[in-house]
Amino acid sequence: MKPTQVDIIILSKTDSAQKQKMTEECIESLLASEHPTEIRFHVVIIESCATFGGYEARFGRTIEPGGKFGFNKFLNIGIRETHSEFVCLCNNDLIFHPGWASSLLAAMRAHPEIESCCPYCSIYHAANGMKAGGPPVAGYYDEVLIGWCIFVKRTVLDRIGPLDEKITFWYAERDFGKLLEAAGIVHALVSTSRVDHLGSQSLQKCSQLEQFRLTNYQQLYFDYKWRHKSRLCYFWRWLCYWPTLLVKLAQNAKGSWVNRRRKDARV
Repeated sequence: MKPTQVDIIILSKTDSAQKQKMTEECIESLLASEHPTEIRFHVVIIESCATFGGYEARFGRTIEPGGKFGFNKFLNIGIRETHSEFVCLCNNDLIFHPGWASSLLAAMRAHPEIESCCPYCSIYHAANGMKAGGPPVAGYYDEVLIGWCIFVKRTVLDRIGPLDEKITFWYAERDFGKLLEAAGIVHALVSTSRVDHLGSQSLQKCSQLEQFRLTNYQQLYFDYKWRHKSRLCYFWRWLCYWPTLLVKLAQNAKGSWVNRRRKDARV
């Protein structure tokens, strides 16, 4: 019997030794989690740090798209470059526990209506009062559909089409859930499968303007797209964010200037 083929698409930004170690530990835990004669993982890393050399030597294929980062944009690249029956869309700050994928596949076989699923995180889900080991929980809300590890049949991606590349970071999982719901595709949390999300540091080195593009701006677009806010309302709220953003930029610039002055005074 041939092993089940699973494409693992991992988004990575290796701009420090710490993040390289985190990504390597993520992939090492993945490759050790299942027996390759039963489940074979095909790892594709979408690397957004142009100065990093890649992970090919140890873990598989690395793609460096270049240009501005976009969560869905980079996932679409990985989806187009892979062809297995199952696809898992992943962050790079994960720890995969033994049997996570086989548990997801077993749940999908036992409940054929489930075509998209997420594993249980002993950090996030436990903090939200959800226990491991129960039956699959269907739905599209935050605790059930988490964006750092989404496991689907490839036919799901064929049916919903390319991910919306205007979604660059925040709201990616909510947009994905809306697409599934609109297509009548059942998604579930499978709490017998465990993948722990350690928490990202990806925004810490971004400028205030880039943080705005990746976070608050996404809420405006999501509301416009799915909550049917008018185009005028969308642009009005977008404009209203700019004074707040400018104040934050000014405060940061002032803080940096004060710190430099204090440092010079000590010297």
